[in-house]
Amino acid sequence: MSPASRPHLQSIVRPDSKSGPSGSRPCPEHTGGAHSHPADVARLLPPSPQCCKSASLQQKLESVEASLAANKDRITTLLNIIYDLETSHTPSSG
Repeated sequence: MSPASRPHLQSIVRPDSKSGPSGSRPCPEHTGGAHSHPADVARLLPPSPQCCKSASLQQKLESVEASLAANKDRITTLLNIIYDLETSHTPSSG
């Protein structure tokens, strides 16, 4: 690497800088300036209403699936009871 390119790299990763490369901002989790995110990172994230709507739909789906599983168990139990009643009341042929 040529010495002429080093000052440019040092300016990018210098820990005493307040922000990272141009067009970026420091990560709020870190205090060092070496770690940064693009300023337009918010455009990459889904909008909040869509995210909430998706979470709500996911919760509804899980609720419906739990209800179906519970109903399946009840139906299976009832069918077993009906089968047992039919077999116990059937006159045995001999």
